[in-house]
Amino acid sequence: MALVGAFQEAAQAAFTLSVDRLAAVPDLPRSGAAALAIVLLAGLSEAAGESVVLFVNRVRPSRFMLSLLVSALIFAFTYLFLAGSVYAVARLLMGPEVPLLTVTVTVGVAYAPRMLGFLAFLPYFGQPLSLLLHAWSVLALLAG
Repeated sequence: MALVGAFQEAAQAAFTLSVDRLAAVPDLPRSGAAALAIVLLAGLSEAAGESVVLFVNRVRPSRFMLSLLVSALIFAFTYLFLAGSVYAVARLLMGPEVPLLTVTVTVGVAYAPRMLGFLAFLPYFGQPLSLLLHAWSVLALLAG
């Protein structure tokens, strides 16, 4: 139950861009697992939104599921790369007192708006909406 509570609190903090709530997220129990769940769900959501091309090309269901899984894993890798980059810069600017777990959780929670990435399939509005979700994630990262 702690994971579900941490997930809900982290997602709400990111969606509302609440600085106080985002700052408290790394201290929640199971916040690391909740951040990873947010990242994986955001990756799956964005992959699902971009999968319209796979449907048009009549890709077999097994290939479709494999494509979604690989896309989510690549998304998770980019998350880890971003978290590592932010951690390296934070250590240079603020010194060694910045914990790695705090940075990885904050970056992961900032991906919460991208859980709406499945909406990228919408004609005409998909690309601008995707850009808006990315900007929202950047704002959540800066607020955290």
